[in-house]
Amino acid sequence: MRTWHILLISFLVVAQLSAQNGAQTIETYLTEQKIKAQKIKEGLYLTVETEGKGAPIKIGNYLKINYVGKLLNEKIFDVSPQNEPFVFRLGYRQVISGWETAIATLKIGSKVTLFMNPNWGYGSTGADESVPPNAPLRFEIELLEAMSDAEYDKYMKQMEAKARADFEGKQNVQFIQDKKLIDEYASTKKLKINRLPSGLSYIITKNGKGATAKSGDQVTVHYEGSFLDGKTFDATKGKSPFQFVLGFKKAIAGWEEGLKFFNKGSEGIFLIPSKLGYGATPLDDGKTVVPSNSVLIFKIQVIDVAKPKY
Repeated sequence: MRTWHILLISFLVVAQLSAQNGAQTIETYLTEQKIKAQKIKEGLYLTVETEGKGAPIKIGNYLKINYVGKLLNEKIFDVSPQNEPFVFRLGYRQVISGWETAIATLKIGSKVTLFMNPNWGYGSTGADESVPPNAPLRFEIELLEAMSDAEYDKYMKQMEAKARADFEGKQNVQFIQDKKLIDEYASTKKLKINRLPSGLSYIITKNGKGATAKSGDQVTVHYEGSFLDGKTFDATKGKSPFQFVLGFKKAIAGWEEGLKFFNKGSEGIFLIPSKLGYGATPLDDGKTVVPSNSVLIFKIQVIDVAKPKY
């Protein structure tokens, strides 16, 4: 009896796991949920919430849609961006085949729910960690607009302008915050800084000799880079100095601008707002780690300023 009991438990566990992994077909699901759906193709169905009254969709149209993707247990695994519809070109394999096939039968303005077996979705591989292998899926889809090539180009230019404006807005807010942090740091350390319109601040603690560095000069620098809390993230101590040609974007923008105030033998400090450093993109090259939007402090020693030897 105990052996059969164990086997029964094992069978139930396997059955539950199989169901979770997509063993349930979409047909079984529709029957169990008493959903009357229109069959598009074998294993692909839809229900219509709103019948579209716009033009029929054509292969090659760029489509703007809102959508929510769910597993059969109602777990949401994907959703269109908030306040920004998803755009794709029908017939160019930019989306799963269930979308390609079902959406081609609709009109603009339609609001539908698609139900599909795995072969119409992500198949036996699934999608990352969000969609298990062999998972039937359901999508709530609203068709907003169909665009021609010219309309799509215009739309993308508008989106690019909006993205640029959003980025610049966030960057300006961060810039104001960075300048405040630099002022507070300089005040705490009792540093008399020179601030440039770009937001870069610098101090020359030791004067050198000769002309200041300019674009095209090869500069050789020892440095120590740290954050506002004093933690060092990079330094040349015990290593060869950093050498590069100024003016060719071989260093962060704060260095490119600041070194033009230094000459051979000079020493000083850069206080660099994040937009002149590594910006909103975190740096992690396996050796140096800089979090996003970090204000950077560099103590520098200019070893040499010379014409590059080509």
